Amino acid sequence: MKITDISLQTRDKNRVNVSVDGKYRFSLDVFQIGELGIKIGREYTEEEILKLEDDSQFGKLYARVYEYCLMRPRAIKRNARLSASENASDSSTFSENWKNY
Repeated sequence: MKITDISLQTRDKNRVNVSVDGKYRFSLDVFQIGELGIKIGREYTEEEILKLEDDSQFGKLYARVYEYCLMRPRAIKRNARLSASENASDSSTFSENWKNY
């Protein structure tokens, strides 16, 4: 099996599409391409391709975890504040309903 094309993705410029034998097979992070030494024309066995696909999944997961870790902390406070105000309105509704019994 031969790597026939490596092209940048249109949405995420940090990832590339890798084609094997003329067909899209998986995507990798730009840094993974350098680390793994992937080049157009290089031959791989099926086991090596499966390993590269696993690396692809790891790269996607790593990027998502990294983005999650960089989320702004105030978003959490805002969500907690909204949750507290919703609970307050629920308790007042409960007390109003309780008076009716």
